[in-house]
Amino acid sequence: MKKLVLIVIATTTLTSCATVFGGRINQQQRERPAVDQPKRQVRVVPLVVNILMFPYGLIGLAIDFGTGAAYKPTPNK
Repeated sequence: MKKLVLIVIATTTLTSCATVFGGRINQQQRERPAVDQPKRQVRVVPLVVNILMFPYGLIGLAIDFGTGAAYKPTPNK
């Protein structure tokens, strides 16, 4: 029973891989761009990993896009 609980916790935690392994989230990743600004680019690898980990990956996708970690950070100017 303990192994099952640990497996469930591990799979639900690691599905949001962009949030866990993506590094710091900067302000540009958190905020939506204005109408006249360019759109944010999505990190492809975490997106594919979340899709492959279906159905737990859907939870990860929601977490990654909610926190902004799914987007590539913009370089500081």
